[in-house]
Amino acid sequence: EGFNALSLPEEATAIEKARHRVYALYDYASAVEALVIHQPAAGFYRIKSQNGNDANKAGKYWQVNVAGTRMDLVASKDEKRSIIYASEDYKLVNYGCGYYLNDYDDVSTAGTEGKAWGIVENAKVVGTYALDHPTENWFLSDWTGGATYGNNDANAAWTFEPVDTLPFTFKGAALGYATFNAPVAVQLPDGVNAYIGELNIENKTLQMYRLDGNQIPANTAVLLRKEGVTEDVTVDFNILSNVEADFGGVTNSLVGTIAADSLDNT
Repeated sequence: EGFNALSLPEEATAIEKARHRVYALYDYASAVEALVIHQPAAGFYRIKSQNGNDANKAGKYWQVNVAGTRMDLVASKDEKRSIIYASEDYKLVNYGCGYYLNDYDDVSTAGTEGKAWGIVENAKVVGTYALDHPTENWFLSDWTGGATYGNNDANAAWTFEPVDTLPFTFKGAALGYATFNAPVAVQLPDGVNAYIGELNIENKTLQMYRLDGNQIPANTAVLLRKEGVTEDVTVDFNILSNVEADFGGVTNSLVGTIAADSLDNT
């Protein structure tokens, strides 16, 4: 009925007016469909609160604390601890410590399997997501000290901000050597080289080969080398959309992991 106000000539017939309303409703439905929020693709994000009820909480980031034991809501984000990788099945792992995020106060330890969150549209705040707890019947609230029981609550409104660079720290004690593995392709900064390793079981050797160029394909475990590192230095790896893995016939025997893992001496 709301479309009766649309301008039509007075002499328009009832059928013409009805047809006009139908067309208008179709256009409206198409516009609404275009506004439907889509699930975020697998990738690196910062998850930000968009609380429509509390301006003091809106714009704050969900981030793991320094001890790596729980998630907090902070106004000033840390460049590593606020970056979260969302897998295709929405298991969330923190880039800063490599731990799965299974709750606000349950940041998993090394070797722990992550649980998949439900990422759904928030029915209260347009254009935001609600994070459905992996094992319990509630949605993550932005005060990260409890729960809210629905996806139509402004306290459970979050946005996923895409991350386009990954900060990486070379430790001075390691003299510029580091291992690296990411589920996305990255571009190396100037002065950093990447090596893959081919294992020779018979001779029990690992032959290292430097990658040509300055790009690492996704899911490629490498040894990194930055010359002249005598103290901790942090550089940025730009995330690339796609890089073809071509190692010139060499088989990379190095195996990487996204989350922190527990390894014995062997």
